[in-house]
Amino acid sequence: MLSDGLKTNFSEVKWLTLKAVRNILVHEYFGINYAVILAYIQQDIPSRKQKIEIIRTSHRDD
Repeated sequence: MLSDGLKTNFSEVKWLTLKAVRNILVHEYFGINYAVILAYIQQDIPSRKQKIEIIRTSHRDD
């Protein structure tokens, strides 16, 4: 679980959207468009790697 402080410090992240996507991945086994998920992994995550590392490091200290 991510702390409220971390979410506040990185308010530019769309936390509610991420939570909604997580819920879809966990509960909608047959309704998932894997091509969309793969495209996100291949295109969006690498471009956000630096921000992800900053958040990961920050969360480790909580």
